[in-house]
Amino acid sequence: MASSTLEGQCLILFAVTMFFCILCFIMITLRCFTRISIRGFGSDDWLMLIGTVFGIMTFITVLCGCKTGLGQHDYDLSGDDYSKIKRALMTFQVLYCASLIFIKSSICVALIRLVVTRRLLYTLYAILALSASYGFIAMMTVLLQCRPLRATWEPSAGTCSNQGIIVHISYFVTACSITTDLACAVMPFVILWKLQMRRRLKFTVAAMLSLGFLASAATIVRIKYLDSYFATEDLAFKVSNVVLWSIIETGIAIIVGSIPSLKPLVKSIPFFGSHHSQPDRKSLNPLDDYQSFALRSVGRHGHHKTRISGKASKDLEEDDSMKNMLTDDPDIILVRSEVQVEEGARPATGYKSFKSFTF
Repeated sequence: MASSTLEGQCLILFAVTMFFCILCFIMITLRCFTRISIRGFGSDDWLMLIGTVFGIMTFITVLCGCKTGLGQHDYDLSGDDYSKIKRALMTFQVLYCASLIFIKSSICVALIRLVVTRRLLYTLYAILALSASYGFIAMMTVLLQCRPLRATWEPSAGTCSNQGIIVHISYFVTACSITTDLACAVMPFVILWKLQMRRRLKFTVAAMLSLGFLASAATIVRIKYLDSYFATEDLAFKVSNVVLWSIIETGIAIIVGSIPSLKPLVKSIPFFGSHHSQPDRKSLNPLDDYQSFALRSVGRHGHHKTRISGKASKDLEEDDSMKNMLTDDPDIILVRSEVQVEEGARPATGYKSFKSFTF
């Protein structure tokens, strides 16, 4: 019978899983609160929310598995314990694949809204398709390996295919996961390189988004332990390493994918927020949706002769997380803009001449 006290590898797995479970719950809660507060809950937020729900279900499954002996040695387990562990492993594999499908789809959808070339757009579509495809294939392989499904944890209930299939699928999923992780980590650098913004801010944002390299590192480390599925002794102990690094990968993906959406929340904190004010310039446009300011150039009669107005950024609140992360900075030029320049001399009796144009 499994030991009631968590220790050794079992304790490590339990602690790491609990840590990411709590942290991911906090991150998705803050993300949803922030996005709903600014009325900008988009498709990438829905995908991340669904992915996090599957992720937390994955964490809970592993926590229950630890209670039944996952991470312990054979001499601490009974036959009934092994049955529960195998059922937990099967559930974990399905939920893990489902969570990664939605998490990586969320990241890709957010990046798609920033691309400015067709080549980058098609690349992200390919990453999105690959992530969904290998995740679905892996889930179906796990669910169809044994007939009936119950035979997965109770061998006497039916028949199962060779365990080597699971190992080969695991290598396939790992290879695809590393490819998509690295692609999603590199893409922010490629996309931001084409945006007009300060170099320092550009590298700061790219570095933040590219924390996905950590998820790739966890996936690479997991390769070392995939052969544990072939183990005939200490299966619960050896396979726990695969579970551990899968949990780390999922947790990092959720956290990294949610960081950009928290910018409005961070800016609302006085210590972190920044305000760009123009106290000495008076707005000349009575409409709330536009802001216009007199420029410093002065005409013959001592009046401002030029003014510039542009559409305010209220609509950006309705946009996606990634764009919101880049707004409210004076040195950034967004893709969509509407600017009107009006020029003319204004004597005491009114405008004598007037010119306006929009670009």
